[in-house]
Parts: sequence; C-alpha cells; structure tokens
Amino acid sequence: KILYVEDDDGLGLLLQKRMARHAYDVTLVTTGEEALARVESEDFAVILLDYTLPTMDGIAVLKALHPRPGTPPVIML
Repeated sequence: KILYVEDDDGLGLLLQKRMARHAYDVTLVTTGEEALARVESEDFAVILLDYTLPTMDGIAVLKALHPRPGTPPVIML
C-alpha cells in the first residue's frame, strides 16, 4: 500500500492509475495534513511525498513523520 502526497490532481491521478495497473494499492492525498492523518490511521509500505504542497511543504511533513515509530520509508519527489 502506497501513500502518494501530491497537490497536482492530474499528476496524482495519472500515477494512481498507472500503479493500479500493476496491482499497487495507491492512496492519493493532496495536503501534508491529510498525509499525517492517514499515517496515523492506516499502514503504508512507502510514502511518495511531493516537495511543494499548499499549506505544509514536504519537508515539514517529513519532519513531522520523523520521530514517529514505524514510519514507512519516504521518497521525496
């Protein structure tokens, strides 16, 4: 299961569709706050994180995730 954090709907939907063709389960969110809430309530194998987000950039999300035990690997885009 992949968490994809991307504020550009076109890019987000494109990757989500392509990954689904290969049987990956992709959850798409558009803000850092949504990403943090999802990580609290769901398990993910990896997080794909956009650097530029509307209210909380990718670095701030990464810093918020860092001290949490069990945080999956993060790939910054």
